[in-house]
Order: sequence, then structure tokens, then C-alpha cells
Amino acid sequence: MMDGGMYPTPWTHFVASQYVNWCHIDKFWSMHKHDTHVKKNATHFSRCKDHCMKLGLVGVHLAIWGTQEFEYNVVPLYMTQMVYTKVALGVEMDWSNIPTSSRSQWKPNLHHRIAWLIETWPNPLRGKSIL
Repeated sequence: MMDGGMYPTPWTHFVASQYVNWCHIDKFWSMHKHDTHVKKNATHFSRCKDHCMKLGLVGVHLAIWGTQEFEYNVVPLYMTQMVYTKVALGVEMDWSNIPTSSRSQWKPNLHHRIAWLIETWPNPLRGKSIL
């Protein structure tokens, strides 16, 4: 687990986006899709190889849009970066500044909803990866 390094914790989306790049994210997806991911600035949910990462993505998506289903199975880069920071690095995240669209149903309580979902994950999933 990291304490945030030179950045104060919790990390914001900006800090996560500065640190977590495709070289980190690609560890959880097949490398043959790297060019597609970079081009679209998104990943394909069903092709994620890590169960903990998938649970994190579903939890955040549920908190933002109130559904577990990803439209067209696409996960935006910003969400992948923030969930990677929490799941793989174990760094606390400030979920209040996660980019969302006007479609978001839960924006007023978003930080608390995401934090609650992540803290209620079973213990083996916090800060751990199966890779």
C-alpha cells in the first residue's frame, strides 16, 4: 500500500491522472488492445483480467449512474485511473472531483456514495490485485 508518496492523500483525479498512465492500466487488460484503448481514451469492461478492478469499476459506475451496466461496455480513462489508484496502489481517493456528465443521477452525494461502496468491499479486495 502506498501513502500517496509526494502527493498528499487522498489523491484527486488530477493527481491520479498524472501518475496512472496506460503502462499501468495495460496490466489489467490484454496488450493487443492497447492501441484501441489509447485511441478511444477508454477500456473495454468485459476484457478486464482483474476481478478486484472489475468490482471497483462496477462500484464507481453504480454510484455515479445508478446502474452496473456500462454503455457499450466502455469504461472511460478517468474512471479507470481513479479505480486503479485505489485498487492496485491502495491510495485513498477524493471521489468528489471525479468527472461526471449531466446524466449522473447521484452527483450531490457522489463522494460519500463511492467511498461507502469501496469501504464496504470485502477485506481481501482493498488494495489488492489478483495479478
